[in-house]
Amino acid sequence: MSTLADFTLYHSPGSRSGRTKMMLDLLALPYTLVPMDMRAGEHKDAAYLAINPYGVVPTLKHGSRVILESAAQVMYLAEADPTRALAPPVGTPERATYYEMFVLAPSVIEPTVGHAWRHPDAPESAKAIHRALSLYDQRFTGPYFLGTAMTALDVFLHWGLRFFPEDVLEEFSRIARYRRHMDQQLDWSTY
Repeated sequence: MSTLADFTLYHSPGSRSGRTKMMLDLLALPYTLVPMDMRAGEHKDAAYLAINPYGVVPTLKHGSRVILESAAQVMYLAEADPTRALAPPVGTPERATYYEMFVLAPSVIEPTVGHAWRHPDAPESAKAIHRALSLYDQRFTGPYFLGTAMTALDVFLHWGLRFFPEDVLEEFSRIARYRRHMDQQLDWSTY
């Protein structure tokens, strides 16, 4: 990255843009916040579609670069200041898990779990939630997701785990403990 300035985040509170906003705040990077009222449809306005043709939030601009996906945004910001070590070293097994979870969470896990929550009586719903939490449990090292130090993956995954009810998580005691630990580390109330 050429400079740790010139960031602009298009943000709607409670959306996935909270992940990106938290990373910017954790890194104390200067940024311009552009509030988006999704209920009013601002994310579908022509001016916003010119920046993000998919009409989704978040969008992160860094100078002239536009990054559309929150997973990519968080990974990009994790390497904004290498001295912070918010990503595991390249070539390590932890880095492989880091990539895997950043890709699986938004592309596979969140959509299937979201569908399960919208259709709780569907026969596959409980299985989808169980499958997601089983994978998290298998990959979890602890006390942070990848071991003894917090990484950008913790910010990213904790955002999604906050939506799981405690009783659902309790079957996976390590993940339940992890979420409680991260609840103490990260305050999402303003994101």
